[in-house]
Amino acid sequence: MFCITCHPQIDGQTEVKNWLLHIEFAYNKADNETTSNSPFELVYGCNALSPLDLIPMHIPSKTKH
Repeated sequence: MFCITCHPQIDGQTEVKNWLLHIEFAYNKADNETTSNSPFELVYGCNALSPLDLIPMHIPSKTKH
């Protein structure tokens, strides 16, 4: 028999809780149709950065020697 404290993966509430931070961040980063700004930008005056925003976009190609 499984107990929830020993196996939290069987508890649906735990799974929802794990996603809430990601959902909240995505919502706060999304542009609003009326204001044309994200909620984060309206409060803090700048866009929120995600880990993917910190990855350089241009990857230098390797040169043959």
